[in-house]
Amino acid sequence: MLFRSVTRTQAREEMEAILAHLKTRGVAAEKHPILEYFRDTSVPAEERLTKWLFHATQFILGFRDFCNLCLRFPAEEAENCPLKKSINEHADEDGNHWKWFYEDLKVLGLNKNYEFTDILSKMWSEETEIQRLGAYTLIAVAMGTNDPMMRYVIAESIEVFGNMFFEAISHVGKEYEALTGKSCKYLGHTHFEQEQGHLAGQGDQGEIEHSLFEKASLTPEQSAQAMEITRKVEASLILRWDDMAKVCGRM
Repeated sequence: MLFRSVTRTQAREEMEAILAHLKTRGVAAEKHPILEYFRDTSVPAEERLTKWLFHATQFILGFRDFCNLCLRFPAEEAENCPLKKSINEHADEDGNHWKWFYEDLKVLGLNKNYEFTDILSKMWSEETEIQRLGAYTLIAVAMGTNDPMMRYVIAESIEVFGNMFFEAISHVGKEYEALTGKSCKYLGHTHFEQEQGHLAGQGDQGEIEHSLFEKASLTPEQSAQAMEITRKVEASLILRWDDMAKVCGRM
């Protein structure tokens, strides 16, 4: 018995309930103003790709640290634990997407010379506090647990919202490519297709082996912690989206 009065079937149902909750929350966010902004073809594609981009830079690069330094487990811990190994493979993949971001900055003509102090003062200004807080929140949540089941919930919470975001922005990237012949990766289908793969759980490199986690059992304490994690991650990501929508004049 995993827990006094909890059957293994009931414990597995706890994880199913968590995943169902995530899907429901994702559906509720489908009409968020920032996603509607990306879908608004009356706004030039280049503007939809760039108006918010510098503003979100610290979160994008902070997400690199989140994956590489916080979500993943030490190699020696993961060596003999399939759950931790799967999380690490996922973190290693997602932790490299920042390279596409750098490439897109060049494609979009944003790789210009600026005064170093001007860049620092803007990136650590009050204007970007919410974006920085978004990265710090994910880092804190991940560092707050060494349980691979909980880190799986963190990763899945991010994937649900990330999938919607990159689906919407990838269509803008496609519009931009049709107009200019220039292809974006972070803001295009390269990134979105990678996100789709994570959610499908097809077992390719960098994808979580979902069956390892979905068939696992949760104690009532783990279930309560997992639900709290989903709430924290969702609140953090939606706050970021609200902030970006304000920058784009949609809130």
